[in-house]
Amino acid sequence: MVRWIIPFFSALSIPFIPLCEEIKAYVTNQSGASVFVIDEATNTVIKTIPVGSSPTGVEVSPDGKIAYVACENVNRIYVINTATDTVSSTINVDHFPVNIAFTPDGLKAYVTALTDNAVSIIDVSSGVKTGTISVGSFPVDVIIAPDGLKAYVTHNGDGKVSVIDVPSNTVFQTIAVGSGPAEAAVTPDGAKIYVTNFNSDSVSVINAATSMVIATIPVGDQPISIAASRDSKKVYVGTQGKAPIDDIFVIDVASDMVTGTIQVGNNPNGIAFTPDGTKAYVANRFSNSVSVIDATTDTNVGSIAVGSRPVGVTFTPSLQMEVLGANKMNIFIAETELFNRITWSPPDGANIKEYKIFLDANLTQEIGRLDVNAPRVFEDHNKKKGTTTTYYVGAFNGPSLVGIGFVKVTSKI
Repeated sequence: MVRWIIPFFSALSIPFIPLCEEIKAYVTNQSGASVFVIDEATNTVIKTIPVGSSPTGVEVSPDGKIAYVACENVNRIYVINTATDTVSSTINVDHFPVNIAFTPDGLKAYVTALTDNAVSIIDVSSGVKTGTISVGSFPVDVIIAPDGLKAYVTHNGDGKVSVIDVPSNTVFQTIAVGSGPAEAAVTPDGAKIYVTNFNSDSVSVINAATSMVIATIPVGDQPISIAASRDSKKVYVGTQGKAPIDDIFVIDVASDMVTGTIQVGNNPNGIAFTPDGTKAYVANRFSNSVSVIDATTDTNVGSIAVGSRPVGVTFTPSLQMEVLGANKMNIFIAETELFNRITWSPPDGANIKEYKIFLDANLTQEIGRLDVNAPRVFEDHNKKKGTTTTYYVGAFNGPSLVGIGFVKVTSKI
């Protein structure tokens, strides 16, 4: 029997209901053996967390549940529970840990060990160091590409960058850059890597596809810190050669040219953009402050007093997604069907492999899943009139939840 289908769509659309979410920044205080927690919405310090001696690098896991803090003098990673902002455990690593990077799926982390010329490998689920990768002289920074396949390690002692194959934890290439490479940043689209050359007063630009240096950009004295904007359009570089006020150099990614400077505090050692990309925080080591940058206008709009010698800064990720829902109707010759249709937007800056749809906030009652490349539309058919259904949409990178949103839809037609 042939059934003729006449689709009918109601005008009712249930607006997005935002999740409660607090974006926080974590700032390491090298001389204070502590981490300051800043509420990004108000730019105010809300807590101080004691950690080990000489904390430097700090990084939050992709799911936002923990933060790793590298403490140089005790050869440990301090693990912070971001829900309670307390230290939950420590992890022994190789000597003089400086900086940290999580893989996008959140399963492992790399930590540079400066005096061992190595990178420690941490299994995140167990909180244990599982191996060591030998690299070049005095490794300072480590970053991981958005696809999770390659890691880049700067060698301050020999002017090179090691490229690590992340699945096998092996170095397969080295790239010569300038003198005294310090920190590195990868654009969120994965196309370019930028490396600050402390002794050369320049930034090297690496084509991620070819691993070739494609540009060298002159900047101010002693560039050290660096971060790429969330939209992959610009890079901020912190220089520290003009005490007591130093500059952030703004680089246009399309042209690899300096387009402006921003005055900040003394010795800008760390830079991080907020998850929505509208602001950046700069940790000023000798000013004991964090500068707040309006990333739209590239202007310094405020300063936050912190502890002693702030050097590292990072943000919790934004897990919030916009989800919209509507009740719709299919009219057949013999019957009428009500169904709910939901659509959503991906979370800012997240590396996503698939979406899952659930009926509960604990994300246990899964009713559907979609590949990241599929249209972001899900339909729940055969609904009864007068029923209200809450849908939770989770964005996942492997097992890690990197985005979440929900919507309520009532069948009223």
